[in-house]
Amino acid sequence: MPKALLFIPIILLARPSCDSAFADKSSDNTSSAIVQILPTTPALADPALRTDNFIANEIGSLTMGEVLKIASRNGKWEAFGADLSEIKKGITVTRIEGTDMASITATTVGSLSGKKIVDSII
Repeated sequence: MPKALLFIPIILLARPSCDSAFADKSSDNTSSAIVQILPTTPALADPALRTDNFIANEIGSLTMGEVLKIASRNGKWEAFGADLSEIKKGITVTRIEGTDMASITATTVGSLSGKKIVDSII
């Protein structure tokens, strides 16, 4: 029975990061998601082989032009008439210190919701 009681808090703490996007309480026009950044190459899978800047570089790339172009195409942002430069201004990516996770927050641009932007980037 004690093992079962330890398992419940773990599930409750892990639950918020499982949502693809959740509304920010400060604004109806903003959505956020927490993502874990994992290496895609076997060499980087070993933490000893990663540089100190690995996570910072990956976080920086989330709002770069090529990533946003792919997100735009996959999310069909052009159907919403949203300007890519305006979308880029409304995206914030911050590292969750001490982890390999980042928080992506996007603000609604025109009729393109912040949730749609975050989901497309992910």
